[in-house]
Amino acid sequence: PKKRGRKKGSKSKLSPEVMEKLGIANLHYAFGRFDE
Repeated sequence: PKKRGRKKGSKSKLSPEVMEKLGIANLHYAFGRFDE
């Protein structure tokens, strides 16, 4: 499946911690929608 959303480019101002939390949230969101 195509990856939807913005390409990773402005992640320089995000800290690794935030990126990790966002990544986890993204996974939950993606799988949640995938289930539907």
